[in-house]
Amino acid sequence: MANPAGPGQYAVDVTPLRGFDQSVSLSVHGLPAAASASFTPGILNVATSGGTPPGSYSLIILGSSGILSHAATTNLVVDGTPGDVNGDGTVDCADLNLVRAAFHAYNSRADFNGDGVVDIRDLAFASRQIPAGVTCE
Repeated sequence: MANPAGPGQYAVDVTPLRGFDQSVSLSVHGLPAAASASFTPGILNVATSGGTPPGSYSLIILGSSGILSHAATTNLVVDGTPGDVNGDGTVDCADLNLVRAAFHAYNSRADFNGDGVVDIRDLAFASRQIPAGVTCE
């Protein structure tokens, strides 16, 4: 069973049935781009970045012992505007400037592809989100 337990966290209850005593490995499927997941005892932690597209995603949590497996589903909702580094709800020249600044001082909100580096690919992504006709210097 998996239920939301707070921002980016889901409670994961693994309960053995009918004498089952094997160890269980957990995995999650269905994560959106530029998102990652990790498990701590009883909790699935989901982290998103500025490059995670807003939307609703169905996550499948799979528990497997090698012989037996069980899947549970839960929803992940990502709010935001793709390319919005400063969180003001719009993508504009200020966001492009923050991406450029992150070339030298890492800013995870400017790492749109979630690769751990802010570079020209992230700048190109943010630039494509700027409304037509807007010119930045």
